[in-house]
Amino acid sequence: ATRCGIPNTTKIYPGKDSFEKLTPDYNIIKKYQLYKKKFFLFTGAPIAYRGASELLKAIDLCKNSDIHIVMLIRMDKGTITTEFDSILSQLKYRQRVTIIYEKLTRNQLRAFYESAYYAILPFIVIPSEIPLTYFEILSCGTPIISFKNGGTTEYLKNGLILSKLGSNNLAKCLSSTWFNDSKRKEKSESAIEIMKMHPTWDEVAKQWEKFI
Repeated sequence: ATRCGIPNTTKIYPGKDSFEKLTPDYNIIKKYQLYKKKFFLFTGAPIAYRGASELLKAIDLCKNSDIHIVMLIRMDKGTITTEFDSILSQLKYRQRVTIIYEKLTRNQLRAFYESAYYAILPFIVIPSEIPLTYFEILSCGTPIISFKNGGTTEYLKNGLILSKLGSNNLAKCLSSTWFNDSKRKEKSESAIEIMKMHPTWDEVAKQWEKFI
């Protein structure tokens, strides 16, 4: 456990698994005609606090005509998609967005995470601990574009590009990164270094044992 700077308080991060060691299943990338194509990636449920609707608006506002995003949509039980579906149906540049509802294996996810130019996780708020998706994506060497979210983005900041809240700000961020290969390379290397230093679940268990 590590001291947080507050008396009698400690922090223990959630651990990482060996996701980056999975064999990517590129057949899923080829199925959607995305193999060796450049794309941003969103993954998760299309609910308000995850920022999926803000992301759709941002994609439509981007000035880059060739910009493209793949959205791996997870339909959690009870998910309400009314706002997301409405915005999607009204997009001016609908061709910029590929929506995938298919349930994917971890090997297929590995292929998407590795192949993406950047992943975009625009959480408006993170309601609990750091989402494990951040760890899985960063461990593949893929940097993430995110809104600023307290401890999560402070801890992982070297592997992230941070945008100010709002679809207009996110659109500017997406546009500025789309052609910046040197920044992408820098963030990719940082992402890998962060995850090399991050504890595994076994190491986290030992931290809890020591703390208790």
